[in-house]
Amino acid sequence: YLLDLGIQRQSDGFWWTPTGWQATRADIGQPALNLVGSDFWNYAIPNGFWTSIGASDHFSLYTWAGDNVQNEVVSSTPSAQNLESSTTLKAVFNYDVSPPSSTIVSPTDQNWYSLQASSDLPNIAGTAWDNPLVNGAGVASMQVEIRDESTCPSCQYWDETSKSWSATPVFNAVGFLNPNWSFPTTNLSPTLTSGHTYRVRSKARDASIDENGFANGTYESPADIVLAQQTSPTPIIDVHFFNWDTSPPTTVITAPGNGTTQNAVTSITGTATDNPSAFHS
Repeated sequence: YLLDLGIQRQSDGFWWTPTGWQATRADIGQPALNLVGSDFWNYAIPNGFWTSIGASDHFSLYTWAGDNVQNEVVSSTPSAQNLESSTTLKAVFNYDVSPPSSTIVSPTDQNWYSLQASSDLPNIAGTAWDNPLVNGAGVASMQVEIRDESTCPSCQYWDETSKSWSATPVFNAVGFLNPNWSFPTTNLSPTLTSGHTYRVRSKARDASIDENGFANGTYESPADIVLAQQTSPTPIIDVHFFNWDTSPPTTVITAPGNGTTQNAVTSITGTATDNPSAFHS
């Protein structure tokens, strides 16, 4: 029987033809369409198919066939008859190798946090979305990395699985309910050191699958920067820094002198110093 395949891409409406992408439809036929036995066929997509495709696109597939019958009145050679419609859409698929994006909402970049209710950090949280927004695979999972900047260059990374700090970079799995993600700091907070600065990076993975049908999504690649490289006034959306301060400040009364006897006191003076001294939260 006769067999043909039409492939159209959405980005510009072009059709895949024996001579490449063209504005006019010219379907792929045999022998490029390989018949396997009497019921199965396949088409090996050549390298040229992808050369002008961007990081994402939407494709429509049209297949149509005609059986070979012999009309001896016209010819003794079998010809394609009983043709299937060539305009019936049989399948669509999306191509997506664009990484998704995520943003960190909490902690606020370069803010100070503590164990006090008014300034605590119960969750590291944010949002995520896939690219492109239309015909994208969607976000499949989220991860977050937490690094103690004050330990670098022998940097320490938080490992939620072992609930400890590690010299090996770790992206911890976080809960994701589209479009929001959240990482509870229940295990992390008690291990934070007052006076230290921490870096948080978020990384999303989309839900695209490979040619074998297995999940093999594209990962976001957050910038690997130090605090001095953070952009200002608008920080990088998937990299934030925060300071941890659980030490109370220190106050000293300088006048009147402790234990002295005064015959006139016009003012009481002293000093106040935040701890650790490098922070002024």
